[in-house]
Amino acid sequence: QPVKKLDGFIQRLLHIAPGGGGHAETDQLIYDVKQGFTDALDDDMNISGALASLFAFVAKVGIPLKSGLLTPQEGQRILDTVSTLDRVLGILSFEEEKIGEEARCLLKEREALRKQGRWEEADAIRERVAGMGIDLSDTAQGVTWRLR
Repeated sequence: QPVKKLDGFIQRLLHIAPGGGGHAETDQLIYDVKQGFTDALDDDMNISGALASLFAFVAKVGIPLKSGLLTPQEGQRILDTVSTLDRVLGILSFEEEKIGEEARCLLKEREALRKQGRWEEADAIRERVAGMGIDLSDTAQGVTWRLR
């Protein structure tokens, strides 16, 4: 489950839409996670401490990420940081997840229904897509998805 959380975080970073105004604390958060991760490893290879610093970073970055504040450039710097840390762990995937044509069409149809205020029909499509193993999240920037 923790690796799935990290994979979901990576997928959200891969799909950052342009238009975010930026987050003033991004560079500090990146510095802090690198320092915390390194300090934990220097402490007799404290992997649990290193993971704790990584999950704290994910939680802190998750707030501006969900709010649509991050720019694609910030997202790339965050991805690069997590990728560097994962060289020690070797547990994450940085490949963008893909969905089939049917699922893409259903997502477009659902978005159109939502814009029309046809919530019941949109929810029925959400359930259908969930049956395909795809979880949806509605955000201020639009719908995001991830594979289960």
